[in-house]
Amino acid sequence: MSLSPSPPPQSVHDIVFKKRDVSTYTISEVEERIALLSKFRPLPSADDYIRVEVTPLRVVLVCKPPGPSKGPNHGKPSVPLPRGLSEINARPILRGVLRCLYALHRRRCACGSLSPSSFTWDEERGAAWMTRHVLPPTFFVPGSEAHQQSRTSIAPEIAAGVPYGSPADVWTFGVVMLHLLSRVELKCHCHPRLHRSPYHDIVFKKRDVSTYTISEVEERIALLSKFRPLPSADDYIRVEVTPLRVVLVCKPPGPSKGPNHGKPSVPLPRGLSEINARPILRGVLRCLYALHRRRCACGSLSPSSFTWDEERGAAWMTRHVLPPTFFVPGSEAHQQSRTSIAPEIAAGVPYGSPADVWTFGVVMLHLLSRVEYETEDLVDTSVVSPAINHLSPVAVSLLIQCLKADPAHRPTLMDLTMHPYLMGLDGDLSSSSDEDDSAEESQSDEEEEDEADEDDSSSDED
Repeated sequence: MSLSPSPPPQSVHDIVFKKRDVSTYTISEVEERIALLSKFRPLPSADDYIRVEVTPLRVVLVCKPPGPSKGPNHGKPSVPLPRGLSEINARPILRGVLRCLYALHRRRCACGSLSPSSFTWDEERGAAWMTRHVLPPTFFVPGSEAHQQSRTSIAPEIAAGVPYGSPADVWTFGVVMLHLLSRVELKCHCHPRLHRSPYHDIVFKKRDVSTYTISEVEERIALLSKFRPLPSADDYIRVEVTPLRVVLVCKPPGPSKGPNHGKPSVPLPRGLSEINARPILRGVLRCLYALHRRRCACGSLSPSSFTWDEERGAAWMTRHVLPPTFFVPGSEAHQQSRTSIAPEIAAGVPYGSPADVWTFGVVMLHLLSRVEYETEDLVDTSVVSPAINHLSPVAVSLLIQCLKADPAHRPTLMDLTMHPYLMGLDGDLSSSSDEDDSAEESQSDEEEEDEADEDDSSSDED
């Protein structure tokens, strides 16, 4: 009879996880946190972890045995945090939790994965006790039961996969407070694929992104950084890559910049009349014109890349630094981004600014119709096409020009500004104030281009 090897003895404070539930690549991060905390005096009210042991079936957080006067109830089991307390009874527990978090931050460590279950209440000593504070938020395998339990009320920035710091533990403190004062379990709801932070950062799942295109995104950001920021678009400053996410980091908008000055703008509406669609199209045209003035053609824009700022009466552009090959072929994000893309991009041939003119035509059709069309349906649209035969002749002429299969036969953005439909019955593309703004922008853009040319020439001479 063969005997299985007995597991090593474990302390009552050691924490054991099933290995199949643990993302093993995060074990090194746990060891780094343990090494960081070991440089300081042990936390006064928390488990003192000394190493991580990995077996074929288990991952064990080994804890240093507590001294005679340390540990929950001096070795006796402490109780989980209660629920439904009065504000007076919850106050001493919250003070204890705050002391634990403050001591952790004093040691230059922000956890991010703490929850009400990470704390217990030591009735004898009248103090809170903290456990599992060395685990990163990505410790558990996505989809496992342990992962779902750990993400129930996690901080929004962690749920979105963006970098985090000590404010994530402040969120945890708020969750603990709500846990003590309420009996209802609340959850943090974040979109699994796309999350927009208050600063308009955009987060993608890394598995949906062709990582070799990240360098191209960085080149576009560097190109746009040579000029004045786009007047009606997100100002991206860098790309951050985490093990699970790719984040487009956006510069916080100023007090007078951003959709609705910080309030959420609305997606482009559908089924509008030609008169009501005209101001939105003028705004989209200004966004594209400003982008092209900075020597950048996107190629991946779609109606979902624009929003309508009702308060300012202007369109707002996002994701304009993404190349058409940004998403992995076959992924859901790739399919959505290729629905009505320019035919030259769908064919995989080189493209330029005419691809964004095609996008302008698709946006116009999106505003004037309630039907979703694909690229094959729009190539070489004619006056008898069912997509546009209900429109006026002047609108049809604009759409036909924008949706030409041959990029060379499409008009330029400057040609579009002179089209009768966009000029309106009064013959003006925009109000007098808009014209002044456009003139100032064009003048400043020319100055910036001259400065950029001088910088390029000086670098060449060097």
